[in-house]
Amino acid sequence: MSDVKREVSSILKELQVQEGSERSEYLKEAIVIVYENPNAPHQVMVKVYGIIGARHDCDAKYIMVQISKEIERVWKQTNQATLEKYFGRTTSKQFCPPKVIAFITALSDYLHVQEEQNASRKMLMEILQQIGIHSCLKGYRYICDATLLLYSEEEAFENSMNELYMKLVSRYDTSIEAIERCIRNAIAMAYKKSGQKVMKSYFGYIAPRNGGNITNGQLLHAMAEYLHTHIS
Repeated sequence: MSDVKREVSSILKELQVQEGSERSEYLKEAIVIVYENPNAPHQVMVKVYGIIGARHDCDAKYIMVQISKEIERVWKQTNQATLEKYFGRTTSKQFCPPKVIAFITALSDYLHVQEEQNASRKMLMEILQQIGIHSCLKGYRYICDATLLLYSEEEAFENSMNELYMKLVSRYDTSIEAIERCIRNAIAMAYKKSGQKVMKSYFGYIAPRNGGNITNGQLLHAMAEYLHTHIS
């Protein structure tokens, strides 16, 4: 089973879709096809039904009806929090379930976002290793999480580092002061291990000209900007 199919199976399980059932197989295949063709127009669903129908030797309309029924069942049985996770905070069980294309596209988009986040986290970890901030440091996980928050929601934290730190405070049950201190210590360690030259290779435009270390905020924003620049 491919990684995408495995991830789709995991999502459908969380959405209370019964693994191995006829409807679940049709729904899974539809999500994978749309995921692999993210720029296709909405009319692609007609083709999707046809492809799945040909695979299972049945009519495309039958596939459409079965997928629609499974989505209706999911909407009734899945809890509100899980629906919000995949379909947004404005989602409500009190409303009618979304159309098939909206349901499948939302899950396909979720998979693409997860894929991008995994790529950004991998790149971020490689950079941190290069500049001498290793996973054994307490500040490492704070820098990782804070950078990825800035990367995905930069406008939300543009003018307030405290709001960014508060996200970490609630996540790790610690204090703003502890987070600031750990990140600051990690930066100091990076300068000590790697020196100005390595730091400037990544952050040259903000690295202090007369020695000293860049600030927490400068590092985090620079890292987020680096990810935006190097991840397509």
